[in-house]
Amino acid sequence: MADMQSLITVINPLDGKRYKMNLKGDVTRLTVRKIKRYLVPSCNIPQDDQVLKYNGIELGDDVLCAEVGINSGSTLVVERRSSVSHPFVGSPQKHALEMETLDQQRAMLQTERIRRDEEFKRQQASLANSIAQAEKRRLDLERERSEKEYELKRLQELEQAAENERQRVAAVRSAEAERESLRARDLEARKSQLNSERNAQRQLEMQKLENERKKMLLAQQRAEYESERQRLERERREHHERRLRHELEIREKEVELERQRLEADRERKELEIEKMIADQQRVAELNRTQGRLHLDGSSTVPLPIQHNTNSTFHQSHIGTTPRTSALAEKQAELDRLRAARDALEADITQQVEIDAQIQSERDALSRRTAQRSESRGAQGQSQSQPYSQRFSESQTVDARLMAGENLTLLAQDLGVPRLELDDNNTCVVSVDDKYTLLVTFDAGTERLYLYSTLTTFIPKDPAVKLKLYEFLLEGSLLGREMCGGGVGASVKNDFILMSTSIYLPKASPQSLRSTVPLFVDSLVKWRNRVRDFLRSHDLVSVETVSERPQESDYPEYPMVGIEVTDGVVINGVHTTYSDGVVVVNVKGPAQRAGILANDFVRMVNGARIASLRDFQDAIKTLKPHSQVPFVVDRAGTQLVISVLVGSTTIKPGEGKYRNNVRVGGSEHLGR
Repeated sequence: MADMQSLITVINPLDGKRYKMNLKGDVTRLTVRKIKRYLVPSCNIPQDDQVLKYNGIELGDDVLCAEVGINSGSTLVVERRSSVSHPFVGSPQKHALEMETLDQQRAMLQTERIRRDEEFKRQQASLANSIAQAEKRRLDLERERSEKEYELKRLQELEQAAENERQRVAAVRSAEAERESLRARDLEARKSQLNSERNAQRQLEMQKLENERKKMLLAQQRAEYESERQRLERERREHHERRLRHELEIREKEVELERQRLEADRERKELEIEKMIADQQRVAELNRTQGRLHLDGSSTVPLPIQHNTNSTFHQSHIGTTPRTSALAEKQAELDRLRAARDALEADITQQVEIDAQIQSERDALSRRTAQRSESRGAQGQSQSQPYSQRFSESQTVDARLMAGENLTLLAQDLGVPRLELDDNNTCVVSVDDKYTLLVTFDAGTERLYLYSTLTTFIPKDPAVKLKLYEFLLEGSLLGREMCGGGVGASVKNDFILMSTSIYLPKASPQSLRSTVPLFVDSLVKWRNRVRDFLRSHDLVSVETVSERPQESDYPEYPMVGIEVTDGVVINGVHTTYSDGVVVVNVKGPAQRAGILANDFVRMVNGARIASLRDFQDAIKTLKPHSQVPFVVDRAGTQLVISVLVGSTTIKPGEGKYRNNVRVGGSEHLGR
């Protein structure tokens, strides 16, 4: 009804205009006064001077449209009301004109009256037709009512049948609901069983992961053992080769000395043999000369020869044998010299064989050296290959062993039990419980990197940040003032660190222990310089925030940033540790200090940790912006890590971020 539209047409016979009024709602509920008010904006006749007529009948202001039959589509006539109430004062001509006008109006009224009568008669006829149609409509409605009553009766029967069907369906639904409840209970029981199985499966998977981790650790240890064994085997071979080479050199020297001695003996014996041969020839010559003298019976021998002959005979008469015995002795001496010569030749032959053996061993050693040189040359020619493929496994193992030896000697200098690389090839070193250094081994470059943070605050102002970068880059020029290293920035994590490195293949086991003091001195110097730089620009880093006066009225609470637990669940059985807590997650100050997940915390600031409560109490006693030592056990090695405690204005256990909250057997510390 509120959305009903009505149309009324209003005719102004004076100016010949026709007004159409679109009205919302039922027009029969309106009064004539409202219609006049609606006409004022369009018609030039004031509301008080308007006269509305319907079928020639003047309508009063308080008359409802429904009372005179005005509905949607009706046509009204509007006229201006004439002012005849005041007394007529004027000339006779004006009076006559007005009388003529009144006569014309009377004629018009008479004509209007006749038209109204005709209209009334026409309406009567129309009403009679309407009555006849209404009677016909009544008969039709009665017939339709009888049909509807029959239809209603049929519908009632159908409703009764539907009600019966509805009751049957309700009973079926009730039974179905009972079955659904039974199925729901069974489903709930099944869900609980599945949850139990899922938890058991999860625990089994966690146990499998733990076993895999142990297997990986065992494989790593086996690989380290194998690499150590290979290194020892290689060292043994090299030592054996060096020993053989040394023995060969000694043997060569001995052979050379023996050869020189034999050469001298041979020369001496050859000289003796030549002398004996000369003596033998001289004796033979004397014998021949003596024989000729005996045969000729003359003594024409010169005096010296005769003297020699006499002396010879004189000597022969002195012995107990004849002259042939002297010849036999000479022959025996000659045979002995020949035997000595044969022995010398045999020794020379043996020495030649030894020289040949030494030469063969020397050639084999030369071939091995040449092969090693060729392999090194092939490695030098493989520059087009990826960088990681240019290093053999033995070289990487040697570099890692050199890194371990450096850490061992550094641990002796620092007075700690042991320092070694973890699974990530990283070791956290605490110097005097004040400075935390991170040592990382890179197998690809065979370098040992040493780094620590200069500041954990990078200015947000681009101009100040650029000045800070220029200041640090100028200081790291050539690495002279930064222990041969440089600086790097992590804009995402908001910190700047200083680092240096050691090339292990050219280093010694004392390289790290000699580098750390210089690096710490440079670190302290540059931390102070960065702090002074930030102070000069009215900025302060995280390390120096405690040195400025606190302007905030809110108290500060310690923030470390690690999540720990005091127990694990293995195969559904909860096991609680009694000598420390295990780190589950780490971030913030603890992460920057070098604490890793799965580290076992045993002591905090000198207080021994036996449970979560001890850990909570130890953390609550810490002071913000102070260096606190944490004693952790990492893969069987105890480490002392110095953590710079952060600060927060949120009290532990309050707000979205809680400082100490125990959730499911875990302890959350920090934001």
